[in-house]
Amino acid sequence: MTWTNTDDALHTVTSDSGTGKNVGAEFDSGMMAAGKIFEYTFTTAGEYSYFCVIHSDIVGKVTVS
Repeated sequence: MTWTNTDDALHTVTSDSGTGKNVGAEFDSGMMAAGKIFEYTFTTAGEYSYFCVIHSDIVGKVTVS
């Protein structure tokens, strides 16, 4: 899966797995400036929720079959 930050603001793509210090245990892009790309390969079927650490209202889900 590939995410591209097409916004002028910083964003993250952070998995909803883990808690506390382990948030993003499955995957985490780190801070993505405008134009930056983050790629992650899912190897197991399932649903994977993610969010932006900076903007908690930005969420998404990837379904892998």
